[in-house]
Amino acid sequence: MRVLIVSILFLFSTSLMSQVRSVKPWLGIAIDKGVEGVLVKKALPGTPALEGGILAGDEVISIDGKKVKTPSELIKAVTDKGVGLEVKVELLRAKKKIFKKFTLVAKPDAEEMAKKKLMNLPAPGFDLPVIQGSKKKSLSLKDQKGRYTLLEFWSITCPACISAHPRLIEFAKKNKKSVDVLSISTDKKKDLKKYLAKVDDYLKSKDRDIIFLRSPDGKVNSEYMANLIPMFILVDKKGKVVDIGIGAGRVLEKILKNIETRI
Repeated sequence: MRVLIVSILFLFSTSLMSQVRSVKPWLGIAIDKGVEGVLVKKALPGTPALEGGILAGDEVISIDGKKVKTPSELIKAVTDKGVGLEVKVELLRAKKKIFKKFTLVAKPDAEEMAKKKLMNLPAPGFDLPVIQGSKKKSLSLKDQKGRYTLLEFWSITCPACISAHPRLIEFAKKNKKSVDVLSISTDKKKDLKKYLAKVDDYLKSKDRDIIFLRSPDGKVNSEYMANLIPMFILVDKKGKVVDIGIGAGRVLEKILKNIETRI
């Protein structure tokens, strides 16, 4: 009996250990490749970076003396540390090196991060090629001023994205006088057209009242922090981000209800 109890406890503790994950630390900066190190595009609100004085345009040169040249090297240097630990960051600002100390905090989830970066701020601009849904060859976000715009980031390989399309089509048709729905994908052009052609055959029409766009290099996804899909972003008439959600089903319904209360 004692052996059995010990075995059960061992299996239970092993199962728990397999579910435990270390909390990822972060500074709270949007980054890109720089000249000397890693370029800071923005210090996000409520993060150690912003509170500690990191500015857009700074370049991160090293973390605790370890040189970083690429975004992936910087991410690894930070995640190798622990939440609550202090790190010394070497920055290059206006060709002068400065050093700052930061206490790392737990990295929030993707939706929270996107909201910190984008909510109630002007939506990042873009000009993307049209795949279907408009006579224009390309569409710019600037053209949407004065109308509500729902951005959908998706892929043909994402089942949740595809499952959301019937509801999006229904919503777009019902509210086409007040809202534009722009679906943005990074899929290859030929694959995207092939998928849409199959849907056209099924629906017997191309008239979905949704404009399908393609982001060839994925830069627009990065600007909107759309690393997880489906991701929906509502842009108001003034061009500001007013709602963000990741996921289909109830997440999408919540955003659609928000739009309907505004129009």
